[in-house]
Amino acid sequence: MPRSIAEYIVALIPGAVLLFAFFVAAGSAVAILKNDLLSIAFLPVICLLPILSGVVSTLVLEKLRSKPLTMQRGAMVGAAASLAGSLVSSLMLLVLDMGAKIHPFGSGVTGVLLFVALSVVVVMDAVLGALGGALVVKFIKDI
Repeated sequence: MPRSIAEYIVALIPGAVLLFAFFVAAGSAVAILKNDLLSIAFLPVICLLPILSGVVSTLVLEKLRSKPLTMQRGAMVGAAASLAGSLVSSLMLLVLDMGAKIHPFGSGVTGVLLFVALSVVVVMDAVLGALGGALVVKFIKDI
């Protein structure tokens, strides 16, 4: 059992790092250029990259394990990778907003509204990551 837990943890890392890197890039663009219109850069990061994060982590786990994955396990790995990446990213964005007074989502989304927005983002990213993980398993089984 410990070997499989380690495999799952190792498989989560690439997807979580990928999602975190794009969150940092989008947040840095808004913060450095101080342009609220650049907060639109978060839309593809929030809507598309969790799927890619789930795909990457599920593919890594598929390579690590000797037996094929089920759709449920692929979805679980994808959701966990996206959840980990979005939680770490959300904490970073909260620190930027509260500590450095840099508003990563623009000056209109601050305070309590930022907490609500980040909560929605974390949940949505986990669901989209599960979708990506399940899709990979389905396509691998079809091939």
